Amino acid sequence: MQIKNISKDETLIYKGIGILLIALHNFFHWMPPGTGENEFDFDPNRIFNFLNGVVKYPLEFINLFLSYFGHYGVQIFIFISGLGLALSMLNKEQTWGKFMLERFKKLYLLLITGIIFYFFLNIILYHKLFSGYDYREMLYKLLFIQTMRSGSGLSLS
Repeated sequence: MQIKNISKDETLIYKGIGILLIALHNFFHWMPPGTGENEFDFDPNRIFNFLNGVVKYPLEFINLFLSYFGHYGVQIFIFISGLGLALSMLNKEQTWGKFMLERFKKLYLLLITGIIFYFFLNIILYHKLFSGYDYREMLYKLLFIQTMRSGSGLSLS
């Protein structure tokens, strides 16, 4: 099997398409007629909303299509970014442990910075400290298990 190499310019085009889809999705998501949130869970009614909207408002096809399918731009962007990372790592002599340690250092620095910012924002805006719920959700995020719990993915956002 032969794998076609993708040039850096091509990856930038694909990433641009992904970003454009995301931006248009977020814009059209708020424009009537809408299809309903379609990112975090599956509800069969949404496909019917989309199909009924296309039948009822055929001139709004682009709006309905991007409102319903535009979030796939995230997957395009992540796939191309992951592909670029994988290709850049192919020729490097690096162990799995060293690679993971570097990634965790980068992620934890951002995560802890975000938690500190959230802590002070809570005090400044709401004049309160964290609740037990907040501490529990932060722990899930620090352990990278928030996506394994229903409702924890964007709990502190």
